[in-house]
Amino acid sequence: MFSQCSLYQLSSEIDNVFSAFSQQYPFGEEKVSEIKQAVLSGTYVFSPLKFLVLPNDYPRTNFFHVFSVPDLPNVYFAVLAESEDNLVFIALSRVLSLTFDSYSLENSFAFRTAKEGRKGFYGEVLKWGQVGMLLHFDLTPSLNTLSRSRLLAKLEPVLNDPSIFRLVSSFFELPILDEDGRDWSAETGVPSAGLLACVLLNFYLDSFDRTFINRFPHLPFVRYVHEIILAIPLNNQDFLSRRSKIS
Repeated sequence: MFSQCSLYQLSSEIDNVFSAFSQQYPFGEEKVSEIKQAVLSGTYVFSPLKFLVLPNDYPRTNFFHVFSVPDLPNVYFAVLAESEDNLVFIALSRVLSLTFDSYSLENSFAFRTAKEGRKGFYGEVLKWGQVGMLLHFDLTPSLNTLSRSRLLAKLEPVLNDPSIFRLVSSFFELPILDEDGRDWSAETGVPSAGLLACVLLNFYLDSFDRTFINRFPHLPFVRYVHEIILAIPLNNQDFLSRRSKIS
């Protein structure tokens, strides 16, 4: 059911990512070769993540998930990886996406080779035509609260190379340090470090897709990573009064 996932595939994707985005990295081919050698030997180790406090006018497009607190209205917080790790994270995200693709349900539109991404996601909603109600949900908070043990249990049989599984597992254990050395990591959730966090959350929420479709097979429903759109048909709005728990 799943495509093969290996360190050799990851090494190849590291080359592909660097070739496409080399101007974004403060190192050259020699450093990339060192990274690939460490990956292939199973000795690559991620560095601690950085916990950043940034002014509100700083671009947020570099981060998958940011957050703020009411007491500090002029700043927001984000997590960033070292440049070398960022290269590996993106390559690993690509490998995982290919591995998960054939497993995902048709209602899932993120990281799918035969889908059109967010365009296809909204395009599918337009195909529904007239409905009684459209509901939009944002499951981004799941990134910080999901069960790591459940996600790892879901990942282990999928990642047929134990070295890939160990590398992904180590990502969850990374400290998240601010400039004073304080650790902001947590025991739950996925570190919100870019594309890798996004791909892992997307895979985790596949269980949500399957549970929802089993319980409400007649309700149109699509998901793009953490974003869900659900249609309530014109003749079925009493659905909202039913007490059905989705877990």
